[in-house]
Amino acid sequence: MKLFPGVKKATAIATIFSLFFLSSCLKSGQYFTDFASSTASVDLPLAAANNNKVVPFAFVSSTTTPTIPIYVNLASPNTLSTAVTATLALDVAYLTSYNATNGTAYALLPDTTYTLTSMARSIPAGQRLDSMVVTFKFNKMDLTKSYVLPLTIATASVPIEQWNHLLINVQVKNAYDANYTGTGYIFHPSAPRAVSATYGLATAGPNTNSFPFGDLASSNYFFNLDIPSAGGALTNYQPVGAIPTGNASGLMTLDNPGNTDYSGAIPTSVTVPGAGQWVSSTYNNTYVVSTKTFFLHAGYASGGNGQATFTRQMYLKLVHQ
Repeated sequence: MKLFPGVKKATAIATIFSLFFLSSCLKSGQYFTDFASSTASVDLPLAAANNNKVVPFAFVSSTTTPTIPIYVNLASPNTLSTAVTATLALDVAYLTSYNATNGTAYALLPDTTYTLTSMARSIPAGQRLDSMVVTFKFNKMDLTKSYVLPLTIATASVPIEQWNHLLINVQVKNAYDANYTGTGYIFHPSAPRAVSATYGLATAGPNTNSFPFGDLASSNYFFNLDIPSAGGALTNYQPVGAIPTGNASGLMTLDNPGNTDYSGAIPTSVTVPGAGQWVSSTYNNTYVVSTKTFFLHAGYASGGNGQATFTRQMYLKLVHQ
């Protein structure tokens, strides 16, 4: 539609007046916040981004220089003409409160497992950030524990924001910590069954991982084994969780040494231990580096005493996904 010159002029004047009126209303209205007059303050950006909750950091245990920078941020409409100082400190009380409130059990990271650059920080004039660096010592950590390093801003030359509780959860994984495709068979006097599932091998040490007793992983049946980096025999069996302890569970080197009768329970299509594919010469408790594959043969019996008494026997192959 074609507008006459007078109409165009009137429209322009009306638009300018409307914008001016709207701006005035916003400035005087209940929703207007004058950020230009805000007071400068400091916070921990990672704490703000995670609502003062736990922040996980995952590392591979072979990392040579595992470090994390901890930033202090100046929150203000503009940078300042003078430096802003802030002193960081451990926040143990907040970690204790967090565990109690959330039903968690994070352990305080021991001071022997990390070093810090100076906790006294200074944000230079005209800038917004300064940082402290945390360097971890994985070789001194118990990798089976869930650690947290809690930090806070203890003092500062400007007000401290509420985003001031940083909980760093250090998660260290060794080279074998991953998901594996598991296939095999569990021989049981009354409930024999095939195994086919994905299992995760959690880190339990620099070269130690937690292995499932097949589908009984859902019932907390695990055992730890040391894994040789060059491949070969798995060693240092340690029962974990609900699996029987002492001599009542362990790795097996023989096929059904106690001559447990499984014939009435297993399907006719399944061979007994020591026949067909279920032989200890194949499932020989070893790790093959080239294929990232574990071959496991383990057993247990409530009240048992050595492999000749094990009535529950597992043959399991785990292939890295």
